[in-house]
Amino acid sequence: MTTELVSIIIPTFNRIHGLENAIKSALSQDYKNIELIIVNDNKKDILPQKLITQLNDPRIVFLYNQRERGANGSRNTGIINSRGKYIAFLDDDDEYLKQKISESFCFIKNNQTFEACVSNFLYEYRNNWFTSNIEKKNPTVENLLTGKLEFGFGSNLFVNRATLFDVGLWNESLYRQQDLELMVRLLKKAKMGIIPLPLIKIHGHNGMPDPTVVEKEKKKYIKIIKKDIENLPHKSKNLFLALQYRELALLFGNDGHLKKMFFYLIKSLKYKLLNPTKYVIYALIILNYYVKIDLRSYWNKLRYKIKFRKL
Repeated sequence: MTTELVSIIIPTFNRIHGLENAIKSALSQDYKNIELIIVNDNKKDILPQKLITQLNDPRIVFLYNQRERGANGSRNTGIINSRGKYIAFLDDDDEYLKQKISESFCFIKNNQTFEACVSNFLYEYRNNWFTSNIEKKNPTVENLLTGKLEFGFGSNLFVNRATLFDVGLWNESLYRQQDLELMVRLLKKAKMGIIPLPLIKIHGHNGMPDPTVVEKEKKKYIKIIKKDIENLPHKSKNLFLALQYRELALLFGNDGHLKKMFFYLIKSLKYKLLNPTKYVIYALIILNYYVKIDLRSYWNKLRYKIKFRKL
């Protein structure tokens, strides 16, 4: 099979240790016809450039973000400067398995109706690794928005470059859920396939995001895809909104803001009563707040064992 150039884009910001592993995983692909575009979003950080100099690989293209600051601006800088027929993305704290690009390329070539693909992925939680199970899901906007298609954030997408320009680049006004917003646009215009093999390692993050930041970004995200939400079947629309507000309730609860937690929890319940076991965490939050007994960590560990298949 004739190979074509694939552009791998890594946006980075102050994460040199993770970046080194990400770069090495991209350069170690068994598919060799690649260019690796690394876009630094911090001009004061010289460590990425030093690392690239040490690696001394002609396939690496190093750029500084010339657009809006943030990962989306960096990704778009990489896209605009890419030369490959296909584009793949990799966050600077994740890693590709060595067959990621070859499997994705062969999948697209062997399924000519597909213009993009994602795969299963490995996910780290508390030093344990789990594998996703998305190959049984139909890649539609409805499944994406209702949480039935969790494709692994910003390191999974493999897409035809021309298709990406057709649907539009990453939304630089968003700092969270930008991958979902892009996927909504992509799924409306292009056919996407799912590779059953896990081809990416997604590392877990410590700590919780600032709930006020998430709240602001989520409102912005919901506003941007408002028409897509309205086009969902009634039950799916309610499910989407219930999931969004329940997430905010959990974040505010974990941060000790019980008033906000109850506000979003009630708002979520107005749309749909979700899986009852999911609400155990709120009782644990209240218990921890009043009697200082923290059982949340044990519940979260059990919850992730249920959600992912442990390797």
